[in-house]
Amino acid sequence: HPPGNLDLPALTETSQLERRSWKSSTVNEISSVISFGSKRSVGPMPLEGELRQNCLWPERVKLYGHGNELSCVTTETSAGIIASASRAQTARDAVIILWDAITGVEMTRLAAHDLTVNQLRFSPDGTALLSVSRDRSFSVFHRKTSSEDRASLFKFELKTRRLEAHARLINAGCWLLGCNVVATGSRDKFVKLFDFDEARADGHSLLESSATTKVQSQKFPSGVSALDSWGLPGIHSQVLAIGLDNGSVVIASVYRLTNLESADVL
Repeated sequence: HPPGNLDLPALTETSQLERRSWKSSTVNEISSVISFGSKRSVGPMPLEGELRQNCLWPERVKLYGHGNELSCVTTETSAGIIASASRAQTARDAVIILWDAITGVEMTRLAAHDLTVNQLRFSPDGTALLSVSRDRSFSVFHRKTSSEDRASLFKFELKTRRLEAHARLINAGCWLLGCNVVATGSRDKFVKLFDFDEARADGHSLLESSATTKVQSQKFPSGVSALDSWGLPGIHSQVLAIGLDNGSVVIASVYRLTNLESADVL
């Protein structure tokens, strides 16, 4: 037998009947599945052929441009933009490619990092792109123009680069409170919130690693592997979901009054 295969006895006619009977009883037993404390009904389990025919999306086109396997991808649906990045050991391979989602054409390349970009996020209004990297920095690109010409939708320029934002690689990043605050999470166990409005008011260039940006930080028991946020209706605050390397998820509330006031772990 090939390595790793189990040495099982051949199926006899009797064992095949027993197997069919077992399958039938199994379907009956799982016809009611408990999910988050409430029961939901499921029908007979679909066969592999049915899954292949009805549940797989047909491939439209393949996009080639990166030299290594992809590390992250994101989309800006209103403008039809796909942004992608690949694993990289050099700045040459750490570029971000913007694709036209309608035509599949590569439109431009953005450079800011020296190592793998771990996550990309467009801002809620689609005018800015956040990238976080293994090189411990994060960057923000802004669209150059508001022209309605389609080609101009892909013209982004580097506006913000925060070097050594964390002590170790940055795994995740997301936007908070519109487009003015960025949250980053790192293997160093910290989540940090960077308030860009404060830095611009101080007259500092955020392209400098020493730029005075108002930062709130919170340390967690384990490295931070994922971040996401959502707004609370009617009040100027957001909820931040923080995924940790130890498998737990922390929910934090982020409040903004005149400036970033606090990030309270619930």
